[in-house]
Amino acid sequence: MPLFRVLCRFWLLTFFLLPVAVYAQSAADIMAKADRMNRPKYEISTMRMELVDSVGAVMKRELIWYFRNEEGKRTSLMKFTAPANMQGVGILVIEEKQLPNAIWHYLPASRNVRRISAAHRQNRFMGSEFVFEDFEGLKLDKYTFTLMGSKPCAESSECDVVEGKATDKEESSSSSYGKKVFYVDKRNSAIIKTELFDRDGKLAKIFEASGWRRVGDYWRPQLQTMSNVAEKRVTRLVEVERKIDQPFDPYYTGQQYLRSE
Repeated sequence: MPLFRVLCRFWLLTFFLLPVAVYAQSAADIMAKADRMNRPKYEISTMRMELVDSVGAVMKRELIWYFRNEEGKRTSLMKFTAPANMQGVGILVIEEKQLPNAIWHYLPASRNVRRISAAHRQNRFMGSEFVFEDFEGLKLDKYTFTLMGSKPCAESSECDVVEGKATDKEESSSSSYGKKVFYVDKRNSAIIKTELFDRDGKLAKIFEASGWRRVGDYWRPQLQTMSNVAEKRVTRLVEVERKIDQPFDPYYTGQQYLRSE
């Protein structure tokens, strides 16, 4: 084959493949930055959870949420503090590199800490629009990300739009989602919105965060909303108080505290 044809084919192959590689790397970088925004060493959030049904009736709960990140391990423990019939109900999520995530659920009525199996990650958490897997982090090592472009998004910002699909076999089989589409603020790497699609490719839920403000080195929303598209139900998380990078005892992200009432 003449040298000229060989060079032309090489040039064409490089021309078409290079943008794909750059795009994939850009998407991975965007999500890595978003993940770092969610990983201060210590964080404590006091929140109000509001469950809104399809006719607008609201049920309110109060909760406290502890996050701890150290040495590649992320631990979060959320516990309801009110009303009385919900007090003590909690969930503990442990995420460690190269290990499956562990999700533990505690119900005071049974006085039993139960590990959530992979098959039950899709179950709704205590009547809310959140399922157990929604309390896990981004799991960067289990997804492939594709940059879809950019769009204007909430609060006068521009967002990178990134599609995420599970590549890990267990994650793919146990997740209720076929894909996730993230809207990541270009200014601060905060995830403004996530569109969650079911296994049939239909939009199932929308997560949105608003009222952003800077807390230390991190950006945090004052309102988080998970909306069920088909059922017209909504669960809101309203910030009451938040502390970042103020150390606390590891007890508050362990099973002993999860069991306490």
